[in-house]
Amino acid sequence: MFAATASGLTRAPFLLEMATDFSVDLPAIANLFGLTAIVWGLSSFLSGKAADRWGRQIFLVVSPIGLALALVATVIIEQYWSLVICIVFVSISCGSFNTAAMTEVSLRTDHLSNSLGDLNYIASRRDKVILISFPFPISSNILLVSAEPGLDIENLALDVVKIFSSESLAED
Repeated sequence: MFAATASGLTRAPFLLEMATDFSVDLPAIANLFGLTAIVWGLSSFLSGKAADRWGRQIFLVVSPIGLALALVATVIIEQYWSLVICIVFVSISCGSFNTAAMTEVSLRTDHLSNSLGDLNYIASRRDKVILISFPFPISSNILLVSAEPGLDIENLALDVVKIFSSESLAED
């Protein structure tokens, strides 16, 4: 993902060269990692709030453009404080793009998941045991069943769902 490359991780091998190029001490360059994290986090939060209000499309279009411009400026500049300003703009662009992009992905994933139908149970068969998990309506309760490996999972699942279904609980 291109936005992740603008994080501090890609700067790590070049810390000494950056300190030399900008005529500053190594801690001044290392502090850019913290600055990146703080600004990226604040940008993610604020752009998430703004995207909820005005939509994600603006962030999906403007953020990559802002990132490209800030990265080009980072290559051209020669002053340390100019680098700091560029890194702030890079972090703002990355934070706002990642928030919008991850929201888009999660919304599409949820749609795919819903189109497959309700989740009835999850089963895991090991050599000596079977674990079955049943999510119930409202998703506030989960039943975990541990059973012998020879058990017919499908019949047990049907019986448990029948016992704990909302209709049978309403009858009691």
